[in-house]
Amino acid sequence: MRYFLTLLRMQLKSTLRSPVFLVSTGFFFALTTILAAILPQNEAVSLQAGVLTQTPAAVQTAELLFENTDYTFVEYTDQDTLERDVLKGVLHCGYLLGDNPSMTALVTDASYMRPLLDEIVLAAYFKTRMPSIASEYLAQNGFDNAQVQSDYDQLSREATPMTVILQSTGAGDVAALAQSSIQPLLYAVLVSLFLALSLLSVLLSDEGKARAAKQLAVLTRRPLATAFAPVLVNVLLHSAVLIAADALLSGFVRHSVYTGMARFAALVVLAAVTALLTLGAAPLRRSANVMLYLLPFALLVSILCSGAIVSPSMMPAGLGVLRFFSPAWYALRLITFLS
Repeated sequence: MRYFLTLLRMQLKSTLRSPVFLVSTGFFFALTTILAAILPQNEAVSLQAGVLTQTPAAVQTAELLFENTDYTFVEYTDQDTLERDVLKGVLHCGYLLGDNPSMTALVTDASYMRPLLDEIVLAAYFKTRMPSIASEYLAQNGFDNAQVQSDYDQLSREATPMTVILQSTGAGDVAALAQSSIQPLLYAVLVSLFLALSLLSVLLSDEGKARAAKQLAVLTRRPLATAFAPVLVNVLLHSAVLIAADALLSGFVRHSVYTGMARFAALVVLAAVTALLTLGAAPLRRSANVMLYLLPFALLVSILCSGAIVSPSMMPAGLGVLRFFSPAWYALRLITFLS
């Protein structure tokens, strides 16, 4: 055990002082910061709905909506501003209220609560318009309509209110919600970039260290401890780098669609897998030039086929099968599953 701990400490010091490790880690943090800063961030999915009244008769409906205590309805006076806020995610959806009845809903793919909000808006409309509709109907058919308003008020107080029960079925809605955010793309880039830089550091590292490790394993007759120490050091350092990068992203992503524990577990798994892959990539130093040419293509495939931009199943000519060669695709599936 003393031999292993000594070797672990020496390997850790050697790696931390390595110019390749320092440069690649600094480059990784710099690119992560730049991408997180320049990519637009979606707000958290808002349950606020905007309301724009297009006719004087719709004002009563809007006033009733503004009194709703379960969901917030915000008054707008300009349609362009309402549409822009819906597209930006400031509003869950928007409504243009008219007469006869006339209701136009402004929605996006993330407006998953729109059917319920439609019911609330329609209920408010009929609550304000029903007395006049009933009065007009009775007058047209020769009946007395003097008590319509009082009868309707009494019924509204005595009638059993509608009860809405919401049930969650699995994690499909969470996965769909995640796709409406920029965060999956950030993590797809982070995973792909980290793997690429880790492989690059192996290709550019000195072969003398590998030869020295083999000689040490032969002289000490402890091949397992000698081989395992560098792997453990890589796992620890990779985990630290990835967790630090995740903390860095958290400063830019205000509303995470993934839980902290899911991200932590997935990044530790990624660190372990990366350490094993880089251990097996040492023989590729002889083909370093070829690998350097293929690396940009591998990065592109990993990000495009991760599912963060477009679903791989929608890719033409069977290109969706490339997702099985995308480390980012597996990473996003793991984070979504753990969330």
